[in-house]
Amino acid sequence: MLHLGHRLERFFRHHTRLQRVKGRIKILEDRLKTTEDGLKILETGWHQHLPGFLSAVAEVSALAHELDDGRQDAHAAYIRFGHEITRLWERLDSMRSEVLYGVKCANEANGSPEWHSNRLSPISRAPKILNQVKLAEARLNGIKLNLSSGRQLLDGYINVDQCQVTTADIVADVRCLPFEPGSVLELFSRHLIDNFPRWELRDRILPYWKSLLRQGGIFRAVVQDGETIVNELKAGRCQPEDFCEVFFSVQQDDGDLRCNLFTPASLCDLLEELGFNHVEVPVKGRRNGKSFDFEIIAIRP
Repeated sequence: MLHLGHRLERFFRHHTRLQRVKGRIKILEDRLKTTEDGLKILETGWHQHLPGFLSAVAEVSALAHELDDGRQDAHAAYIRFGHEITRLWERLDSMRSEVLYGVKCANEANGSPEWHSNRLSPISRAPKILNQVKLAEARLNGIKLNLSSGRQLLDGYINVDQCQVTTADIVADVRCLPFEPGSVLELFSRHLIDNFPRWELRDRILPYWKSLLRQGGIFRAVVQDGETIVNELKAGRCQPEDFCEVFFSVQQDDGDLRCNLFTPASLCDLLEELGFNHVEVPVKGRRNGKSFDFEIIAIRP
């Protein structure tokens, strides 16, 4: 009887455990059913929305291709616009040179006095020294010429202007200065070389200025930056009317008539062609009102 009692006790323990296991299995079955129902819902949604999703992907891909084509077209138009501006500028430069040459010939035919490329009225080529003391001191310490004293008076320089202004130490045509060849230490100008046609700069003025510089003498100029101005115009950051105002309309005096437009590279090439050494552009794209400037330095060998 004792042995039978142990067996019954074990039976009831196992039965209790079995019921617990069945309860857990029932819970797992319920969870599995819930999961299966969720998967069916997902599968139904997938089949319903997959075509629309694939269609949207195709549309996005097509739009990306259209945007890329538009970008390429815009870039091609940008290049064409740049070329058109370059051709127009070359034609404009040619027309301005022809007009200036025609006026020069007309003045010579009428017996007018010496022609000045930037002014229709005659000027005297005879230099006038207004500050003899300052010039004598400069000959001892090294002559440094500022050819743009009407625009900027510089300390330590002999200030030259073609008009008799109060800031000038010498009144002279910049193509006929009262100095011997090889006697000048530095020659500086600001917005001056843009006022001469390129042929006159190349054939007359720059070679003459170079001859005045001594060996190792410095040529330094601040010039309107044509490259930056055109790039700003192409990029839409400069309006055409501002470009015209900067290049054609702003005149500080009767002789301030621009006949030329340089880029840093084009002026470097010109100075090197004329035999200057160590040509450098320390500053370019510098804002000057609505315009932009660059500064160039070159050495006479």
